[in-house]
Amino acid sequence: MTVQEFMEMFIDPDVQHIQIWSDYEEKIVYDGDYGDTPEHMNYAEVSSIDNVYADNKGVICLNVWKVD
Repeated sequence: MTVQEFMEMFIDPDVQHIQIWSDYEEKIVYDGDYGDTPEHMNYAEVSSIDNVYADNKGVICLNVWKVD
């Protein structure tokens, strides 16, 4: 599943605050609203999802294999 496919499950995805963690680079490569995500990051394959249930103030962290 890509970042875009995951975010399409939300009613209003553009205002959802997300972080994208690159497993390859071992760092956060994006932190902000989904609507502002650079286009190429939409096609990264999600490896796992963090912070869905934690007290994280609504931020979802999508772990991706690699951002090209």
